[in-house]
Amino acid sequence: MNKIFYCRVGWMRSYCGAVDEKPGNGGSYNKNNTGYAVYNFLGNKGRYYGFVEAGVDKTINIKKLDGNNDYAENITVVWIAKSNEAKGQRIVGWYKDAKVFKQLQKDIPEDVMEERDKAFNIYNIYAEKAVLLDVNDRKYIVKGMGQSNIWYGNEDENKKVEKIIETYEKDKSDYLEYKKDSVKSAIILASIILAISLVEIYLMMRASFLSRIKEIGVFRAIGVKKSDIYRMFLGEIIAITVFGSVPGIALMTYILASITKIQSASRLFIVNFQTIGLSVLIIFGVNILVGLLPLFKILRKRPARILARHDVE
Repeated sequence: MNKIFYCRVGWMRSYCGAVDEKPGNGGSYNKNNTGYAVYNFLGNKGRYYGFVEAGVDKTINIKKLDGNNDYAENITVVWIAKSNEAKGQRIVGWYKDAKVFKQLQKDIPEDVMEERDKAFNIYNIYAEKAVLLDVNDRKYIVKGMGQSNIWYGNEDENKKVEKIIETYEKDKSDYLEYKKDSVKSAIILASIILAISLVEIYLMMRASFLSRIKEIGVFRAIGVKKSDIYRMFLGEIIAITVFGSVPGIALMTYILASITKIQSASRLFIVNFQTIGLSVLIIFGVNILVGLLPLFKILRKRPARILARHDVE
């Protein structure tokens, strides 16, 4: 197991900048200033540049992490913070296989700095694997750290933290696998339902055309162009879709939006302009395709044959 290095920072929800929130309980410095740790979990292409206030000399004792003179590698960095609403220093997230530097570094790439305030250009921890816990999951209180911002841990506490990280990552892996299986099942079920619905729509449209074969034949016999007939029926299909489907989409949008306000179900559905627009386009596309298919079959025939038939075939 990697060495564990504990770092205390101010309490935040996202650690992706201080535009929408300010760090709390980060010491006297955060009362009038904003610490560099506000960007600790702002990932850029899998790169995380973290900061912890190491002390008066702003250096980290790398030797305690089995490092060389300048840095230590493959370190599990556990980020600790204290909430205003709860007692104790709680784990808010961690870096895996991190690189911890003795001195502050100022070589953050330009593409990363584009997402940061220009003043926040220093770091002393780098990682490519990071986990930020949801506020509701920040339950474990680290004991033994004292008042220092950095701590190298002890055997008992390290074992407990290792177990927490291992359990969390296993549960996350199991959850993702479950979601993957659920998505597969949902896609299969939705495909079956969609196929049945398309067949039903086609049969309904076909049945409606049976009573209008003579009408189409007459149109063709008096010289009405195929394109004009297509436009006429297209207008009918669009009108039916607007009055039949759009209210249903609006109702389901309202219902799903209400469900997503429930915390336990907030991640089950995505309701935004993109998903609504995509749903509308799919419904219109399917209805137009299925609706015009029987008409296409009829218009391939000569007017005399259309007038002589009583079926779409």
